[in-house]
Amino acid sequence: MAAFLTWLTKWQTGVTWVDADHREITGMLNRIVDVNRLALTQDPATAGREVLAVLDALIECTRRHIGAEETFLREVRLPGYDAHRCEHALQLAEFTDLRRALEQDGAPGLNPETLQAFKRWFFNHVIVEDRDYAEYRNDETVAVATAPSPERAD
Repeated sequence: MAAFLTWLTKWQTGVTWVDADHREITGMLNRIVDVNRLALTQDPATAGREVLAVLDALIECTRRHIGAEETFLREVRLPGYDAHRCEHALQLAEFTDLRRALEQDGAPGLNPETLQAFKRWFFNHVIVEDRDYAEYRNDETVAVATAPSPERAD
């Protein structure tokens, strides 16, 4: 069966750590779909726990990415930073609400509409908007773009 999302090089921003994060998010979205598909054949309680575990990992990865991205955007003084930051807060709140609802309802998995909403979020925010700020960074030739943020230092 084909992957839910397949990373394409044309989605690259040219910012190494951003592209690595985006590839990681792509993998997590594929994992959610895979676990969700398996949930149809498992005990609902077991399936629900597995879906929640992968959703937790996606939320944590997204939170980490957003933190690094917001540091980067402040450094490059992106016009519209405050609006972009508000979108981040809204997305994390939506992910958290979804997670809470799944746990409370004891649902074994995500419905197809939710999976498509993840894909729309990925394309609208991660691909379109993040590429826009990378293009802005490239236009401004800001040197900090290739350095990982302090949160990402090993």
